[in-house]
Amino acid sequence: NADIIKAIPDGTSRVIVDLTDPVEQDCWLEYDEDYLQLPDGSTYNSLTGAYNNVEDGETITVIRDASTPAVLPANNKNITIDLGGFTFKVTEGSSTNSRNFLINGTSVVTIKNGTMVAKGDINSGTYGTVRTEDSAEVTLNDVKAYSYRGYGLNVKACTGTKITINDSEIYAQYSGGVEAAGGEIELNNVKIVQNGVDSSGAWCSVAIGVNGGGKVTVNSGEYSAAAISTDSNAAQGTWVAYVMSSGGTLDIKGGTFNGTVAETAAAANACGLICADTKAVVNIYEGTFTSNGAILDMRNNTGATPNPVATLYGGNFSADPRVSGLYSSNLISVAEGMEVKKGEDGRWTLVKVQPNNEIWYTSDEMKLEPTTPAALNANIVSNVWDSTTGKGVITFDAPLTTIGNEAFKRITNNTPSNWMTSISLPNSLETIGEYAFYQCFSLTSITIPDSVTKIRDYAFYGCTGLTEVTIPNSVT
Repeated sequence: NADIIKAIPDGTSRVIVDLTDPVEQDCWLEYDEDYLQLPDGSTYNSLTGAYNNVEDGETITVIRDASTPAVLPANNKNITIDLGGFTFKVTEGSSTNSRNFLINGTSVVTIKNGTMVAKGDINSGTYGTVRTEDSAEVTLNDVKAYSYRGYGLNVKACTGTKITINDSEIYAQYSGGVEAAGGEIELNNVKIVQNGVDSSGAWCSVAIGVNGGGKVTVNSGEYSAAAISTDSNAAQGTWVAYVMSSGGTLDIKGGTFNGTVAETAAAANACGLICADTKAVVNIYEGTFTSNGAILDMRNNTGATPNPVATLYGGNFSADPRVSGLYSSNLISVAEGMEVKKGEDGRWTLVKVQPNNEIWYTSDEMKLEPTTPAALNANIVSNVWDSTTGKGVITFDAPLTTIGNEAFKRITNNTPSNWMTSISLPNSLETIGEYAFYQCFSLTSITIPDSVTKIRDYAFYGCTGLTEVTIPNSVT
């Protein structure tokens, strides 16, 4: 099944497979040829030797595909490890050291440009490709990290450490993708695939895990987990992200999250994409979330305090994000000034609630100014317009209740209201006066709130761009 067979200098051969197809991970033979090089040209066949001789600020370069039984720690080194586009595999998984890289002390390490593999199966090994300890800081750039081991996490940040992952892919056949176990992880344009686990259901089989007061920040990327079992007695394993009962924070600022809940999942098991257990804090600012079940599971596994909390600031969801798949929906809150709405496409989004002292508008050419300021019951305190997006906001010193006669009347092509394309009026508004929007030719959309009770004659006279206006039932 090998794609290529190559000869190496000592005459032995090795089998190489295409790891873009992860199921082929077993087709490797080990060899002892040097696979690491330092800037001075010296080469090594073990990371221990390279670590001992590299200087701070230097780069260890991988110069061929390599396989090794175990890896020793990188202690107090500030270095770069360039995988050189090659694949570096670790074959044993019986100890913490059986990772591709264990980085600890005060090390500051960048690992880039290549593939790491932690070989194993559901019964072998508990450690993945990267682990940080003490106060180490690690950055992963343009790497692929595969773990085939049955337990533990592929990439793990322990207490006091930080891992930043950029433009990379992480694959976990049985175990979890990444875990902030008291440490911090930041994800930028990362793809994590958690492929599932057998019916025994390892708790860590999620794409993103947080525990021990750790923190994960997701800025962008793709994150998924499989429906791992139809056994109603199986433990959880379908969550894409899980903040565990020992607590921690998950901040989602972007990215796509996809998961499928097993059809016969037990009530105590995963029913949604993201689980917040005891002491968990989940903040969703942006992102796209798709599941055949709930978005959030608010779970208190131990009956301890404090309860988990989740706050919604933004996002696009396949289900109402305010409804928990497990336990209490009242632990999910919507940020102040936001509301959840269901769109015509059946998806749910968070939108900003328009304050009573603001007019929102769009304009093609210039900032919207009232033609007759005195026709408004409140004074303007600010008017901000973005020429790039065309969006603007007029803020008043009090709730706006009256847009009086000729308030935004167009007089000439140079009148600001001539360029207004849309306007949204606040829910405090009661009256729209005569000729209030007279001959605003560019106006194609207006939102009139239910608070309006009076619309005077000719209020929209000459607004030829308005093909439809919805008049609230409150208007008499």
